[in-house]
Amino acid sequence: MQELKSGLGEGCDAVLAQWDMYATPKDDGISAEVYDADGEYQTTVRRRIDPSDLLALLRYGRRRFDEGNKHGAESVRAGLRAMLGAAPLEPLN
Repeated sequence: MQELKSGLGEGCDAVLAQWDMYATPKDDGISAEVYDADGEYQTTVRRRIDPSDLLALLRYGRRRFDEGNKHGAESVRAGLRAMLGAAPLEPLN
């Protein structure tokens, strides 16, 4: 992971380190961009964000990502069943 000054403060840097993330300050002087360990952009936050708010934001993002993966997998399974002409898993009433 990159070691860069985030401009967010020690508390936020500690939260980001626990999530294997890092932040880089933007040129606007008031925000920073958060990236995961692979360097993929995650979100933009204000530099004055409280560590507990940052943690809540990261947890929310992770939950939404997991829900999207679950929904996507269910959608793919349903599409394959339809393509194969298989009966749906739900009972027909």
